[in-house]
Amino acid sequence: MDETKRELAKPDGGIKVNPNSRFELLDRSKEIQGHAMLQQEAKQEIDLMGPNAAMFGKGEKDASGRAILANQQGGQIEIAVLLDRHSHFKKRVHGAIWSMIRMYWTAEKWVRVTDDDKNMRYAQLNRPVMMAEALLKKAVEAKSAGEAQAFAQAACKAANALCAVKTAAKM
Repeated sequence: MDETKRELAKPDGGIKVNPNSRFELLDRSKEIQGHAMLQQEAKQEIDLMGPNAAMFGKGEKDASGRAILANQQGGQIEIAVLLDRHSHFKKRVHGAIWSMIRMYWTAEKWVRVTDDDKNMRYAQLNRPVMMAEALLKKAVEAKSAGEAQAFAQAACKAANALCAVKTAAKM
């Protein structure tokens, strides 16, 4: 079967057929012609999406700056849909990647956030947070004084408990 396909692909290929078997080639020229027409239509659609003379500000030589700007904006409308789709696609890809990062990066990790080799900066992901530290942060962000005091007291208790555990572990 593979040998037959290879021979059919050659312009001067030869196929051996058994005397008692039937072999015929199907005429697929109409199908191929239909696909060629679809391809041509798609190419024309892509050409219409690209930049045109109006977008480049070319056209009438004695047109005012305002008229050229209006032509450019009119030409921009044609590709606005394409640009919007590209923007939405990039947002969806970013969201999907960030979801995967949150799912699979469970350990503490440092990521470089600048591309300047002389001024390198890093961001820490999945930093382990102690309960006392989280409670102190809530105390700072609290809206009322009573709430802040309650969080601060809870943070002190958590810190004291941690010190007791560390002391017991040393003994």
